[in-house]
Amino acid sequence: MKKMHIIWAHPRKDSLTAKIVEAVKKEANNKNFNVTEWEAYSSGFNPVLQTDDEPDWYNTNKQYNAESEALAKELSDKDYLIFIFPIWWYSLPAILKGYIDRVWNYGVFYGNRNIHRLPVKAIRWIGLVGSKEASIQKRDYDKYMDYYFNVGLAEYCGIEDSKVKLIYDTIGRHQINKEDHYNDLIKQAVSFISSLQ
Repeated sequence: MKKMHIIWAHPRKDSLTAKIVEAVKKEANNKNFNVTEWEAYSSGFNPVLQTDDEPDWYNTNKQYNAESEALAKELSDKDYLIFIFPIWWYSLPAILKGYIDRVWNYGVFYGNRNIHRLPVKAIRWIGLVGSKEASIQKRDYDKYMDYYFNVGLAEYCGIEDSKVKLIYDTIGRHQINKEDHYNDLIKQAVSFISSLQ
């Protein structure tokens, strides 16, 4: 049975982000994935990198903070990682950036030796964007985010199968039927991960 680990963040449990997480979990369970999740806010995770998680460029075997080591170990038997999060300032929320800083560390998932890499087959990034697609594309923010997630993070840690799905207009200010609009956005996210086997 394939294992999927969902990593997500939103301060509200009734958010569209949380609803997309539930829909993705349901789809994955229907496809017989073994699904686990880690939600950054409710975990009490501290995203601030302290000295015990500071990379040691001369020691790929450094022991990091116990929490960081445990979160890294959680990924050791997973096939797929699914990140679900709101796009804030054209990137991850700070709490997820802190997760990357502390957990995807030097000598753990990247470094000078080939043995260090994320131990998963593929990553899917689902970012919820408040703006409409045209307003993001006119300044190439979509291309920037695609490159950042797929190359700057995933490929740098040895994962070539990485794809980004931006879900646009999540605020839905001008939508007449908001329920239908949000249901359509949820369907977009589910469709994005449905090809995973």
